[in-house]
Amino acid sequence: MKKKLIYLFVLVLTVSLFAFSPTKALASINNPVLTPDLGGTQESSETATDGSIFVGYMVSLWETAINIGGLLVLFYFIWGSIEWITAGGDSGKLEKARLRMMHAVVGLLILVSSFVILGYISTALFGESFSILNLSFPTPNSTGAPDGGWPGAGH
Repeated sequence: MKKKLIYLFVLVLTVSLFAFSPTKALASINNPVLTPDLGGTQESSETATDGSIFVGYMVSLWETAINIGGLLVLFYFIWGSIEWITAGGDSGKLEKARLRMMHAVVGLLILVSSFVILGYISTALFGESFSILNLSFPTPNSTGAPDGGWPGAGH
């Protein structure tokens, strides 16, 4: 009972720290449908009506799902690896751990294949200008510092 009370206290304390923490509430809204003179971000309303905003949202949602899936695959594979290490020669536990790691590899193959298939379809249907596989890898500059320099470096 005492252990449950401690867990409950820690849970309430943690939730209250997030619930009562100060947050900024700003009234500035950038509406992607409106033109800049009305508080929006688009050059004209045609970009909102041609579906590019919807497609952008769907691509972001898909990329987020791929990222979450990758994290789940990594977690599942590590879980199977730990079970493999701690099996202690028990054939049942070894088989269960092996299956868990194999399922993680199959999940990774499904994620990669969906990435490639959707990229191929988007290029085939919409051309090179709309490729979902626009991978961008950050490259460091010659000094290794960010483009604006390090904060407080006196630039």
